[in-house]
Amino acid sequence: MSHSIALRAFRFIYVAFIVFLSAKTFLAAGTMAHAGHVAHGGMEHVPTTVFLTFLAGTEIAAALLFLWERVEIAAGAALIAVYAVATAVDVSLGQLPLHLAFYAAVTIYILYANRRLTVEAGPMLA
Repeated sequence: MSHSIALRAFRFIYVAFIVFLSAKTFLAAGTMAHAGHVAHGGMEHVPTTVFLTFLAGTEIAAALLFLWERVEIAAGAALIAVYAVATAVDVSLGQLPLHLAFYAAVTIYILYANRRLTVEAGPMLA
């Protein structure tokens, strides 16, 4: 297997994993919003659930765009920004979200490895 094919497979698996986790968060936030609204008859959880839904939706969009190599840098930057915001939220809640640092590192590695392959391949594949 060539390095290029291995990196594409790694990228695809990473994106599938991120989209799966984000979709779970997206759906859970919607369920929380509905359950909170019904149980309490109010809107006190709406800002939190709207934020979680927005963050998860942004992560899904950025991850899917990360598959497209022409916009991988912008998509990667968006993913890292989402991880930074999620880290800040988790830390403010007293958690230690090391998994988000790992996801950001994987994003950076994929960008670096793809750039290196592109440079090594020369102008024919760039």
